[in-house]
Amino acid sequence: MSINYPPPQDLRRRTHTMHPITQHSDVAFWRSLVLGQLRVLLENSPSYTPERTQACLDLMNKHVIGALGPQPTSPLAPWKSYLTDDHSPVEYSLSIKKGACVVRLAIEPLTRESGTVSDPVNSLAPSRWLSEFKNPEDRAMEWFTKLSEHLTISPHSSVPIQTAASGLTQYVFALDLNEDPMLKAYVFHDALARQVSPSPSEWGKQKHMALTEALSSIGLSTPWNKVLTYLDTLSRTQPECVGQAEFISWDVVEPEKARVKIYVRFAKADLPQLLSHLDLGGTLDKTKKHTQEIQAAATELWNIFAREDGDSNLVTDNIDDQSARTRGVILYYELKLGSDEPVAKCKCSCFLTTAKN
Repeated sequence: MSINYPPPQDLRRRTHTMHPITQHSDVAFWRSLVLGQLRVLLENSPSYTPERTQACLDLMNKHVIGALGPQPTSPLAPWKSYLTDDHSPVEYSLSIKKGACVVRLAIEPLTRESGTVSDPVNSLAPSRWLSEFKNPEDRAMEWFTKLSEHLTISPHSSVPIQTAASGLTQYVFALDLNEDPMLKAYVFHDALARQVSPSPSEWGKQKHMALTEALSSIGLSTPWNKVLTYLDTLSRTQPECVGQAEFISWDVVEPEKARVKIYVRFAKADLPQLLSHLDLGGTLDKTKKHTQEIQAAATELWNIFAREDGDSNLVTDNIDDQSARTRGVILYYELKLGSDEPVAKCKCSCFLTTAKN
């Protein structure tokens, strides 16, 4: 869920009473808004005791509230986060496993410099936040350093500020608010693709090339190449079903324990095509239990959420277009060290995009 801001008139009145807007008032704004909503969410979840709820709020207060940037109505807030539809730099979601419900927090760290000449693509704020949350010398940071080198651009890049501030988020971090919160990093490499090529028709190709170099640097070429081969074959033989890697995420832990996920958005959604995406056109081992389970679960969910008129094809003329970012079907392919075969999984939201309004 994204943050629901107070009505505009309330924000204007609140901003007026705090004039001039200071960094302290920014923090006070987010503390009042975010901690209040989070408290309600945690207190109404049976998975959270009062003690655990307070520990989560303390974590937020210490590491998150001060990293959300200026108030959204402030003239000092030029950056528009891609994290949520209303550009909030914070979002909550629920992770449900074996009957237990865990609140997941995602943030894009911001400062007043985000989207300005000092930090036009908001790369400084996330880096500073991470260095405070994690020891840069920790082995868990190895992949972050390597992947960032291949997938992101520097603060003083050639991408115009107007373009970068329209939603070209590079870094997002997520935490499961449980007893041992594990940090997840998400990197969006759209800014890099736009820096390399001004042509929208080339952006998908540039993103795949960057991913190939990045994953090679951490020893995951083999499973990624299987995904890439399928995407290349699809673009040649069924261009209406084109798929494009949107972003990458990984667990910020020691490399041997980490999972890397490549999120791919496909322009066309029907059940046979979805099942083909899940086993990479039949190239994955269908005898494996997890492959069979994923295909069965996808079929069951499809039958629940598919449109009644049977038309579940969501084709966009330009899959690179910003306005199409939430259309189509999103799958992710999980890669691990020691495994030559990716594991495909689908997000439930991919079915919701095909449901009737």
